[in-house]
Amino acid sequence: MNIATTTALPVSRRPLLGEILVAAGKLQPRDLDRALLAQRETPQTQLGQLLVRLGLVTESDVLQALAEQLSIPVVTLDELPPFPVEVPGLMPEFQRAQLVYPMALQDEVLTVAVAHPEDDFLRKALQMVTGARLDLRLASEADLEKALQGSLVSAESEDAPDGIDDTDAAEFVEHLKDLASEA
Repeated sequence: MNIATTTALPVSRRPLLGEILVAAGKLQPRDLDRALLAQRETPQTQLGQLLVRLGLVTESDVLQALAEQLSIPVVTLDELPPFPVEVPGLMPEFQRAQLVYPMALQDEVLTVAVAHPEDDFLRKALQMVTGARLDLRLASEADLEKALQGSLVSAESEDAPDGIDDTDAAEFVEHLKDLASEA
């Protein structure tokens, strides 16, 4: 009986975030090892966030490494349009909660800045809600929060009737919620 043996073909894989940071000289291998040990204690924490919290790398270092790992460009606050593009079905609450900033919608391609492009749920939700192909851009959480806060607050203020400021509008919404829950 002749048993054929097969040789494993090399599987190309993306370099890991830690490997990219070490190769770029931004992180020492021993620091990466320690961070990976610490990550085992808090598995829900992403490695990049942990490295920044530990002061081992900057947020900019992590963004650049993640962009390299995922082959997507990084955008800064200055590169985001002043207002997110309106996308049918994409609610402002979702944009705020998931840190999603629609930059352009053209020819059924949605260009969107996100803080977590590796999040499968986020990508699937965006595709399902919009029906568009995604062109992802990476942005820092802080930049996206600033952009969304400024643009969405401005848009909501424009919708508010004259004479009602944001505080009054928020109180009015709370009042409506209370009435709805009582009913």
